[in-house]
Amino acid sequence: RNSPLRGGKTTLFEGGVRAVSFVNGGALPSAARGKRRMHILHAVDVLPTLAGFAGVPLLGEGVLMDGLDAWAAIAEGAPINRTELPLNIGVNPLGGLSRLAPNIVRGGGLNYSALISWPWKVFVGQPYIEFGAIDDRRRDGWWTVQGYEYIPPAEEKDLPLRLYNVEQDETEQFNLANQPEHQSLIESLVARVKFYASKESGWVPPQPNMPHLLGNPRLHNWTWAPFVHGESEAVEDEGDQDEDVELMV
Repeated sequence: RNSPLRGGKTTLFEGGVRAVSFVNGGALPSAARGKRRMHILHAVDVLPTLAGFAGVPLLGEGVLMDGLDAWAAIAEGAPINRTELPLNIGVNPLGGLSRLAPNIVRGGGLNYSALISWPWKVFVGQPYIEFGAIDDRRRDGWWTVQGYEYIPPAEEKDLPLRLYNVEQDETEQFNLANQPEHQSLIESLVARVKFYASKESGWVPPQPNMPHLLGNPRLHNWTWAPFVHGESEAVEDEGDQDEDVELMV
């Protein structure tokens, strides 16, 4: 859990997606030590930040990357050129689950998507997926630090849309999606989620995460390692992926 934030691991609430990191070492300027940075950073920023710090070129000139070099923001508190961040674009098939997995809706009928466009955060579809859970309590509530007590949310779980101002409401208690003054904002944010779920943005169906014979460790010096398949080697379930689905709201 990530108290006092809402939700936890595998949810799209702040308790499931917001993490605390720290930077230490002799290269960190003394003026930056002990300072807090509240920028919108992501795991994809680690590689370009370390590469930029080390002076290592990445991919070549003109090649686009999802991540940003965040060293100036970390070391100097400089602003970072990011206000929008897709947290998850979960159009079926979900997360690489096989078509054989039971009770999983396909064809875009189940959504698990969220996007931050600061200070707003929109959810499209489910905030988490009920799959293989052993606890019958909802996972989108709050947990106290003292006593580790669970506080359930008052709103329904199955809502088509959610909207939160995470600058003013970081614990995501007040869903503003139904307020008339925010309807144009909702439409624009959902349009951005639909863009990220389209081929135009480069979205592709998730790779099935089911065991494959070519991944057997005995074929790779008894190590778990990525494997490359040639054109003649079929990948199980690949032909059954939904290649073009519409994000349903």
